[in-house]
Amino acid sequence: MPRHVLWMLIIGQGLLACTSQTTPIQTAINQTASSQTVNSQIIKVQQVNVNSTTLPTDLASLSAIEPPLVTIPAGVVTFPVDSNPKSKNKSTYDVQIKSFMVAKYEVTKKEFRKFIADSGYQAPSKCMHAINGLWYSAGATNGSWDNNNVSALNMAYDTQFKTSEFDPVTCINPQVASDYAAWLSQKTGKKYRLLSTAEWVYAAQGGKQDPYYKHQDKITSVCEYENIADHSAIYGAETRFKTRYKMAGYHNKTVDCDDKAEFISLVGMYKPNPFGLHDMVGNLTEFTADCIDPNKPLPSDGSPQSSDECKNRGNQGSSWHWPPFKFHRIGSWPATQVGSIEGFRLARDLTIEEQQSPVTTVATPPLSTKLFVKQLTKAQKIEQARRDKLAPIHHNLPAPQQLEIVEQANNRVKLAWQKIDGDSITYRVYRGEFLNSDSLTMIASGLTSNQYIDRNPVPDRRVSYVVKAEQGRSTSAASAFALGSPVYKTLPAKVEAEQANNRNGAFVWPNRPGDGKHIRNLNKGQWLEYTIDVPQSAEYQITYQLTSNKNGSGFKLTLQDKMLQNLKIEKTQKNRWRDNFQTLSAKVTLPKGQHKLKLESLQDQWKLDWIDFVEITHR
Repeated sequence: MPRHVLWMLIIGQGLLACTSQTTPIQTAINQTASSQTVNSQIIKVQQVNVNSTTLPTDLASLSAIEPPLVTIPAGVVTFPVDSNPKSKNKSTYDVQIKSFMVAKYEVTKKEFRKFIADSGYQAPSKCMHAINGLWYSAGATNGSWDNNNVSALNMAYDTQFKTSEFDPVTCINPQVASDYAAWLSQKTGKKYRLLSTAEWVYAAQGGKQDPYYKHQDKITSVCEYENIADHSAIYGAETRFKTRYKMAGYHNKTVDCDDKAEFISLVGMYKPNPFGLHDMVGNLTEFTADCIDPNKPLPSDGSPQSSDECKNRGNQGSSWHWPPFKFHRIGSWPATQVGSIEGFRLARDLTIEEQQSPVTTVATPPLSTKLFVKQLTKAQKIEQARRDKLAPIHHNLPAPQQLEIVEQANNRVKLAWQKIDGDSITYRVYRGEFLNSDSLTMIASGLTSNQYIDRNPVPDRRVSYVVKAEQGRSTSAASAFALGSPVYKTLPAKVEAEQANNRNGAFVWPNRPGDGKHIRNLNKGQWLEYTIDVPQSAEYQITYQLTSNKNGSGFKLTLQDKMLQNLKIEKTQKNRWRDNFQTLSAKVTLPKGQHKLKLESLQDQWKLDWIDFVEITHR
């Protein structure tokens, strides 16, 4: 037999033509490797020696793991023509789905580790996984599929049991997922691949039109089926990352139940959907094979959608970080994005023999699958025992009342609040990233006193704080905000956008690249208010740094609620307008005195970094 032939690691009768039905198939890894090219990256595929006399009894001796599969019957899935839920267009179109096989679980770290070890593949070394008071604002930082902030690998419990090897793999991009599928296909001689978006939606529905986890039109039972943003997610964010739970935009809502997983969960810990698939709605969003074009319907034959440039790859389902999404939501991410809420699962085309079989599951799974399921089952039992010992999370703790700043100096802010009666109640203190926004960083926890001194307040900003009560794994709602003294800027001066003393709707975000912060995504009607001290009446040159994806009417300045001037906004003439700021200028006359300067946006979607006031002439 030629050395480049790749043999399947399988066990069973009649599955390998050159093997006797009464002789066990013996496999071992030959030290000689052949090479295959997958998407410009050389994949070294180790050969399988079928002449070995020792049957592997552990996954360590196998070079690849085939996932447990479920056969999905053929059918039809219906999509809305207009995916906007507010659209008046309620027309739909049908997509035909052929029968195919789907992995019961998302691809795990244990499976992926075989790929890396066998092929020498270079997986991404940077990932969006660093979580702070602004959550993923740090962008991609050092981190990888086996070293990131949302895996249980960093927990003391996992140091003993290593159960996180059965976490789904994350911190990869769609190309890595496709390369993994190609590698496993080469190793086994079977056609593994990513699901198309239409296949994914059909499989996720489980043959149902409405979410299978609904109970009396409520979604509280979703925690029995999925790992999504819930009570444990809130607790985990506050305990592990010292921040208030935060999601972007319309996702900013957690589910009122507890799935016992703070971040990523072992696969298969929850009830399967009606097709027998686990974690289809939560845990990680899943890459699909599609190159998404939002202006076109999905192909009617169930195949992946394609586009010329493929800037956005398909991404379906929700995750540990979000509440559940509707099944028919057609999602996409930039093709190059590497984050810690994305993963994938595999599909496999049916062989001719399987197409003729009425069995809906793989009757005789490969040896690697059997060993994988055995180890996974053990890990699931260990993890379930840990979860069973967790104290319940409840929400009957009252929020602390009468929080106030009783003393404020340059490097010292003293807080006090009303003490709550009860056993074992302690307090957490959070510092606001920007006034009374929901971007908070926890600066103290486990306090038994109802007072706290912040000795490192943010300089030259109007400080803000909230306090929460805690009891075991349960926390109260946050107190009302306590705001510090306003910040006064004496002109001439550069005023940073985040030095506002009051706001309506705007929020702060780090500059990337570069230092400092800016006000992100200002929309029409939103405003920022600053307090300026003008020593003498004068004409000032105003220089302001911003970025926008379009020309527009800009923003208006008012002084003590009186119209001062409109300032224009020009489209940023660079790619990636979100990160490339430009400088514009204008002239304005300001009277002597202390004034409230209000900046009100007259258009949507722009960002402000700073405004610089330079005196031109006295008046």
